[in-house]
Parts: sequence; C-alpha cells; structure tokens
Amino acid sequence: MHRSTPLAIVAWSALSPALASGQMLNAKLKSGQTAVHAVCVMPVEADWTKVAVMVREPSPEEADEWSTQLWPVIVEAVVKTGAEDASGAIAPQSLSKDENARQGVFQLQKKFDAMAKLEHWHAGGIKRGRFSLGDEVALAPCAAHADALLFVRGKVSVPVVQRFAQATLQLTLVDASSGEVLAQDTIGTLNDTFLRAPKEAYLDILVRRFRGMRLGSP
Repeated sequence: MHRSTPLAIVAWSALSPALASGQMLNAKLKSGQTAVHAVCVMPVEADWTKVAVMVREPSPEEADEWSTQLWPVIVEAVVKTGAEDASGAIAPQSLSKDENARQGVFQLQKKFDAMAKLEHWHAGGIKRGRFSLGDEVALAPCAAHADALLFVRGKVSVPVVQRFAQATLQLTLVDASSGEVLAQDTIGTLNDTFLRAPKEAYLDILVRRFRGMRLGSP
C-alpha cells in the first residue's frame, strides 16, 4: 500500500548493505514481563521515489508491488524466530474477501500513522510505554489471536542514473491487547538487491532484529 509521508530517515554509509539505527525496547518486553509468542504482521506500507537531477517522482505502483513481495518475507522471518504467525485474518487472500476486515485494517493503519506523525519516537518514551494505540488495536481482525501487531513502513529511493538504490524499513511492535508500543527498529539498505530479491536482502537481518525484539522468547 502507498503512503504519502515517510516515517524514518537514516544516515547512509557508502555501499553498506544493511545499516542500523539502534533498537528501542519497552521495559516490560526487555524484562520478560511481556512475552510475544504470536505476531500479526500488518500490511506493509511504503513510499517509492524515482530520483533524477532536481526531480523526485513518486511511484505508487512500484511501492505497492514491493510491499506485496516484502510481506511474506517478514512473516517468514517472524516464524524463524520461533514465534507463531497470527496474520491469517489479514493475509492478502483473506482481506480481498472481507470488506469489514479491510476497513478495520485501513483505519488502524491511519491511526498508527497519525500517532507516529505527532510523536517523536525516542528510546526513553518507548522504554516507559509512553506511546500507545489504545483500544483501537482491536480494529485488526488478527488482534484477538496475537500477542503483538507488527507495523512496517518502508521508504525507497531509486536514482535514475547508475547509482545504488536506498531503502529504509521501520519496524514497530505493538501490544495486541493494550496498544502499547513494545519495540521499534530501523533497517537501512544501500544496494540494489532489495529491488529484485527482497527475501535475499532482508530475511536474515530481519530474523536477527526480531530476535532482538524478543519474538518467540520464553
């Protein structure tokens, strides 16, 4: 799905395949007070921009195609941590048949983006549980069967000239009952692999980051 407002910016290092901004964890998650054994991966939303000299052209079609290819990679990474995939009710084949589910997911995605736009994400706020979607997490049809919802936001910049493309993935884990933000991480990529082979580019690093988020931990 296409988004109009990017949520994350990272500094790029020359030719580095994967860059990190530092993981931020809620104290309850870090201490083990909150455990995440089942995760619902929300539909990926992304911005895709073609960049030329003095010109930036949004490309929603490419954004939608890339987001669709990336979603099952994220689900596979979640499962590889030992956590259960609880995304069945919002999987693409399910949402295509259920208008109520589509509307619930749409409203919750909007609520998440509004919260992210208003709040300045920082480690202290996430650690203390300052950020929350509240009861509106129940809008996700999968929330009743999950411990947490995973929101994924992407930003892709593809130069027209022969240079490496850049991508940012922002991963936000939200408690499926309380709506409290449990963790956040950002992955930056500077190469062209993610364009043609998202699984090759992201699967292994996603597994590592999700384990850092304590997914599947006792």
